[in-house]
Amino acid sequence: MSKRKQNTIALKRENLINRLRILLIAALTIITFYPPYLQGLYFEKHVLPTQIIVFVTFIVFLIYKLLKKDYTFFRTPIDYACLGFVIVYFISIFVAVHTRSAIIEWLKYCMYFAVFYMISDLADNLKTKLLFLWTIIISAFGVSVIGLDAAFGGNFVRILNKFFNQLGVKGDLFFGLYSNNRIHSTLQYANALASYLMAVFFVTVGLLMFYNKWWQKAILGAISYILFLAFMLTHSRGAQVLFPVVLIILLIAAPKENKINTVTHVLILALPAGIISFIINVYFVSGDKISKAIILLICGLILNSLIGIVIKSLGGILQKINWKIYVALLAVVILAAGVVGNYVINSSVPVELSLMNSEENKTVSVSKEIALRPNKDYILRFEAESKMLDEKPYSFFVRIYSKNLRNILFGGSKQLYRQNIMKTNGLEQIDIPFSTQEDTRLINANFAIYYSGTSVTIKNASVIDAETGKTVKNIVLKNKYNLDKIISRFQNIFLQRSLVSRAIFYKDGLKIFLDYWLLGAGGGAWSYLYRQYQSYNYNSNQAHNYPLQLGIETGILGLINLACLVIIIIVFYFKHYKKGNSDNISAIIFTSIAALFMHSVIDFDFSESSILLLFWSLIALFNKELLERLLLEDFKMLSIKRKNKFVNANSKVTVYIGITFSIITLYFSSIFFAASTYAKESFDSLQDNNIDTAINMMEKAIKLDRFNEKYVLGYNPIVNRPDIKVGLINILLLKNDMYEKAQKSGEQISETDLNQFQKQLSRAELYIRNIEKKARNNLFLTTDLASYCFTNGEIDKGLEFLDLAISYYPFEPSLWNAKIDVCCQLIATYFNNGDYKKAEEYLERCLNAIKEASEINKNNLNPFLFNAESVELLQKMKYLKDNWIIKESCDVNSIIHYSICDLDVNNDGIPDQWKSGNTELINVATDGNNLLITSFGRAFLYTNYPIIIEQGKTYQIEVKTKDDLQYLTYYIPGIMSKAMSFTREDGNYKAELLVENNPDSNGNQLRLYIESDCVIESIIVKEKNGI
Repeated sequence: MSKRKQNTIALKRENLINRLRILLIAALTIITFYPPYLQGLYFEKHVLPTQIIVFVTFIVFLIYKLLKKDYTFFRTPIDYACLGFVIVYFISIFVAVHTRSAIIEWLKYCMYFAVFYMISDLADNLKTKLLFLWTIIISAFGVSVIGLDAAFGGNFVRILNKFFNQLGVKGDLFFGLYSNNRIHSTLQYANALASYLMAVFFVTVGLLMFYNKWWQKAILGAISYILFLAFMLTHSRGAQVLFPVVLIILLIAAPKENKINTVTHVLILALPAGIISFIINVYFVSGDKISKAIILLICGLILNSLIGIVIKSLGGILQKINWKIYVALLAVVILAAGVVGNYVINSSVPVELSLMNSEENKTVSVSKEIALRPNKDYILRFEAESKMLDEKPYSFFVRIYSKNLRNILFGGSKQLYRQNIMKTNGLEQIDIPFSTQEDTRLINANFAIYYSGTSVTIKNASVIDAETGKTVKNIVLKNKYNLDKIISRFQNIFLQRSLVSRAIFYKDGLKIFLDYWLLGAGGGAWSYLYRQYQSYNYNSNQAHNYPLQLGIETGILGLINLACLVIIIIVFYFKHYKKGNSDNISAIIFTSIAALFMHSVIDFDFSESSILLLFWSLIALFNKELLERLLLEDFKMLSIKRKNKFVNANSKVTVYIGITFSIITLYFSSIFFAASTYAKESFDSLQDNNIDTAINMMEKAIKLDRFNEKYVLGYNPIVNRPDIKVGLINILLLKNDMYEKAQKSGEQISETDLNQFQKQLSRAELYIRNIEKKARNNLFLTTDLASYCFTNGEIDKGLEFLDLAISYYPFEPSLWNAKIDVCCQLIATYFNNGDYKKAEEYLERCLNAIKEASEINKNNLNPFLFNAESVELLQKMKYLKDNWIIKESCDVNSIIHYSICDLDVNNDGIPDQWKSGNTELINVATDGNNLLITSFGRAFLYTNYPIIIEQGKTYQIEVKTKDDLQYLTYYIPGIMSKAMSFTREDGNYKAELLVENNPDSNGNQLRLYIESDCVIESIIVKEKNGI
């Protein structure tokens, strides 16, 4: 071959390589830009297409490397750490509690690795690095604009949604952007959005410091303003508390000669948005003055642009000042900020509660929670001026409640003090003494009026130490600057429900980790396991702690890998720093990585793939920086050395292995995505009443994705509609019903169609048998299998699956109800067939649910009660058991209420069927066989579960006591005009009630009035015609 031809070929090769490089960078730019806009890539329907794009891009990238004859693959320890996540997630697949979820999570980490590695390789010059950083910034800017627009009414979002509708997108692409006075934007989770914006804000500041041209600085100043304003309006306490910590990290990481300048840039660029966010928030809360808020937003935008232009000069001047002056200045600023902050937070104005112009009585109140020490005496002191237009029982009242940790988590409180206060003589000081309890964590001071024509003005409220007379807390009932909502989010932060509940999540998560500590339980394991370990019944598909979730999914290997990554990044950066190689951009990238990681420790940001993609993209840029500036000997943990280079796998084999694995990951992502597409087509066909097409499409989905049992037993095709389930079994049952109706109406069904249907049923049965092997630790699968077995007549097998489901979610009353309901149906079937032995067996099994649930509740911080349907069935079964001797004549359907004295599943010593009307006058308890009534005067106990009665029917109420009672009456509100007496017959108290009024469709309350201690053996309410 001539030299000229060789040169031509080489030139063409070089052109192809250059074009591929441009294509790859363009693809990576798109991949970096769009994920936050698709609900943060939280849902599989968005993750799978993204994975396909990434893996195709990665294969092209590896071909590009082959053409370049660049066979290097692993060059820095960070490369190995990133690959480590892929490996540990791959290993966890083989021990996973749910194989498909584990594969999906492994594919995600393969995607993160591919993006990380491509950016590390391709960002080999300043221009490309800046391109990726600008892409990250512009993407976050768009997310912020959409979020802010939603807060201001959503006009721009409506235009965007219409535009995408024209492109074929069904429904709104952007929704759930702003709620509860918090910006969620396209990530649809305010806390994740705050973490994301905080990281990108620091990147933006870094770029602003890098550029010299005024217009570039103006643009970045404006962008930083929008980002920080949106960040503040997320009202994410965790992220906002974390911000100063991240700022300290930046101060440490910034170049020695530029520390003050860097921090000055961050603080001054954040200040306008921080101040304006407080003002705008007041407008949002009040719901008016939106036009003023928009003007403020625009003014802040212009101001930040100007700051971006001039701040370099200010920062440069400040940088030259001696560091000792800064220490003193910082102390002054912190002190001043503390004083100003304390003043703003504690500045109050009198609060007025008024019903002067109201004609109806209603409660108008104001309250405040205060953290106080337990077991201590205090005085609530305040000044009040109350008025009444005419004579009322009182003008206003004060209640003081105590809250323990249980109350903080589950609601409720214990009243410590109550006082009704008459009209005051002008402004009076009122002192109310009270004592906290042993378990008190918070007290709630509640001031209220009730009667029309009354009002009260309260000011200068405080809590005084009764022993010393010193003020413990000033109570701000109404903030002078209308910041009550914001202040309440940060006050008593360590005693707020979200933080206390997360501590319990972490405790429960640790229990899971200890059971799966070595290799983990596979990707997605938390969502399958947490209900078995939870301390009370909560719903949280994420652990709210990335290291904990990683440990649960991949075991100690994953945690070691994460620790190595963190250590490597910190050690490598400071080696980089000591060599004098650090600059503002590398410091900012390091800080942004730290911000994302630290927030992931207190929330589930990393469950949104877009956040992890940002995290790994920043690490990739950081990795490239190290690769360019550090030598191998800088990393002492690596013993193998080559001259001034990292050890590389210098072989084509490595690249070919990479291509092979990329094809495998592409295959799995593609078949999972194709299967989901077929499943959706099946649902669409079903809606069009095209059942045969629906069956064919669902069978195609199953063949492609055999790991997804939901395609067989039913998945939820519509978000937030769990009642709609579509699976092969559901569709086949519909077809079976269709055939049965056709045959009843005399239509002929061809033999071919019937044979085909039988084959479809046989295949479905085979799918079911395979799925049954995967039921372990899968709550949803076991409940679906139980339903299928009951439908298919496999009752005992269905009960086995139901018991399994209860063991996976023991605190869920609906599962216990399902078990009780099935047992009752079986009892009825066997009883009616004369198989009394079998009926009695299931009767014992049914009633034994009471003891089982009671035992389960011993480990429940918030013990559950059976629902009304369960109690209704248990009452009938208890009646049947107690009258088993006359079982043939026993009519359980006549039973409206039947006392079960050992029904105390929440173990509080109070029978679940009854409650005290006034615990100060009457208490009801159980010894397992009787109801024990302690009375301090005439009062009532009432049914905790409603009794269902019908108009026009007569009911008998019978109360059996051990001793005679001086007073016993009954009353049903809404049915009776007054309480009625019982008659004494055969040693029991009996009464008959003809229901003349129309009862409540949701049931009525039965009250028993008693005025002395007694022991009640049973209470029965039954329909008279059924006796």
